[in-house]
Amino acid sequence: ACSMLEFLDGGKQIHAYVLRRGAEMDVSVTNVLIDFYAKCGLVYTARNLFDQMVVKNMIAWTTMIAGYMKNSFNLEAMKLFAEMARLGWKPDGFACTSVLTSCGSLEALEHGRQVHGYTIKANLEYDNFVKNGLIDMYAKCNSLTDARRVFEGMADHNVVSYNAMIEGYSSEEKLHEALDLFREMRLRLLPPSL
Repeated sequence: ACSMLEFLDGGKQIHAYVLRRGAEMDVSVTNVLIDFYAKCGLVYTARNLFDQMVVKNMIAWTTMIAGYMKNSFNLEAMKLFAEMARLGWKPDGFACTSVLTSCGSLEALEHGRQVHGYTIKANLEYDNFVKNGLIDMYAKCNSLTDARRVFEGMADHNVVSYNAMIEGYSSEEKLHEALDLFREMRLRLLPPSL
């Protein structure tokens, strides 16, 4: 297995090759480079590439927002999400989920509620990834009533939705509710033991 340094060095060589071939204007290539640098923790390099793009697509916006979120640049993720919406881009479920994660990390409840409102207007509230993001955000913002409302509104619960609710109850020391939900999760999602 190669080390992260070798991985980064190889990626930089590919980037240099792309520049020599003149392919840096290709949106798809730039999107991959943004993702690569963000995954390597070089968020400023990723943002520099993003800012240099003459033509951006939804993937570029979402990749940069997700890169910020994965590197705990939560405020920057929220600002870029707001800029994207201000410029008329319609965020998809993945962008919404990424910014909801950032809102939860910052305990930015009002921003999270605004994103929730957007998901309803954009008809994304039925997306399980978005719902899980909403549950997680509300739970981390200590709004367990809202988290539970979203949870109850899900047609199909999964391990992620259960875990987000259980973690929310546990962090608020509502251990009885957390244990009840854990038991329910075991009954619904795990096969019966032999």
